[in-house]
Amino acid sequence: MNKSALKNLGYHEEEYKYLSPIDIVDDMDIEKLSKILLPLIIGDENYLYAEAYQHRKNGSFYPVEVRISNQQTQLKSANETLNKRYEQELRLRQELEFYKTKLEDKVEAEVQKNREKDRLLHNQSKSVQMGEMLSMIAHQWRQPLNAISASAIGVSMKHDLNELTDDEITNHTSFVQKHTQLMSKTITDFMDFFKPENEKQQFNLVDIMNDILSLMGTQLDSRGIKVQYDKKSPVIINGYRKELSHVLINFITNSRDAYEKMNSIEKTIDINFYEEADIWSIVIQDYAGGIQIEIIDKIFNPYFTTKDQGKGTGIGLYMSKRIIEEVFNGRIEVKNINSGANFAIIIPKS
Repeated sequence: MNKSALKNLGYHEEEYKYLSPIDIVDDMDIEKLSKILLPLIIGDENYLYAEAYQHRKNGSFYPVEVRISNQQTQLKSANETLNKRYEQELRLRQELEFYKTKLEDKVEAEVQKNREKDRLLHNQSKSVQMGEMLSMIAHQWRQPLNAISASAIGVSMKHDLNELTDDEITNHTSFVQKHTQLMSKTITDFMDFFKPENEKQQFNLVDIMNDILSLMGTQLDSRGIKVQYDKKSPVIINGYRKELSHVLINFITNSRDAYEKMNSIEKTIDINFYEEADIWSIVIQDYAGGIQIEIIDKIFNPYFTTKDQGKGTGIGLYMSKRIIEEVFNGRIEVKNINSGANFAIIIPKS
């Protein structure tokens, strides 16, 4: 009973708690009340309205319309509604769980697929590097092997003519030992160069270029390609030296291959180092015709290559981009300048 109704009847709340409907409603006895409530009791109605007169405490009365409801029926109806909602929510949760599991499985499958793709690309990149290394070793060895062969032929001819002296045998032996030691050193240098490293270090970019040219110099010279860089540059970088070396080898190799399609007299690759307040940058510039505008945005995609079939895998630039972005947190920019390709490696200091 609300306060307004209590005030109208003239009762206090404590008094009203002990009154029954018969005490308040005029001309209401048990038999009459039973007839009114019968439809609710037997369940024919959920609620009904009745007109009555309520007695005030002071003896006066006033007309009211009474709404009487069957709380049990209402509770049953509410319970049924709640059960339906529970079943709907349960079904929805089960569906969500099903789709969640399905999505997780799909994501895991995609993750595994990408890992397998990365593993495959990594292995292919290693195979390409191995091929390049063998090619470089072949060029490095060609000259000493030719020299050893020429010396051996000379010794053999003098032996056949009975003109071979002990001093000539000694000189030939020393000559062969010297060149085989150089060849052995070449293999050691290549193995050290391609050995992975686990820790960052500070290194001078000039030292990197000197090491690269000690590996590639003979190969580049045989093609008439000259690599120019400031041999007194003071730029020092903190990072993974061999990873950056592999990236630079990839760019130099691409420029080398691009020059093969040209009959240019001068074949030059310019490499410049720069240091600013918050970045280091390395710019590689060739003059081999540049990159076609329609494909310049695709050259870092995996397996994309403009080389003839069997001469390119399309993973060198892709792996270079990943190394710079993931290992050095940097970026690579590319554009055409001076009738050639211009690659800028940007590495943040922080």
